[in-house]
Amino acid sequence: MLGHKNGAVRDMAQQLLIDGKRKDAIPYLRKAITDKTHPLLVIHAMWSLEGLSALESAEVLGLLKSDNYNIKVQALSIIPSVINATSSGYYITALKQLLKENDDLLAPYIA
Repeated sequence: MLGHKNGAVRDMAQQLLIDGKRKDAIPYLRKAITDKTHPLLVIHAMWSLEGLSALESAEVLGLLKSDNYNIKVQALSIIPSVINATSSGYYITALKQLLKENDDLLAPYIA
């Protein structure tokens, strides 16, 4: 349902997963964020993992390399939720790499 064409359905599915503390969905969500054909599924799965306190830095760093602009923006937006002293160096490196792309649309999210 996280990949449903109707945004209300996607939002409700995400809300039910998080509010219901559905940790049993974590393996599915981890698989969903690797889907290259359904960006909305990836985005909702990522935010669901974040809401379940299960999102890992390695997953976010991978999503920052996505070819899909919307996934990349959402990955940038989620960094404050997952960054810590241990992972900060990896994020700095990833952000510097994104800056080298000279993408004017991504710049506000990197700043």
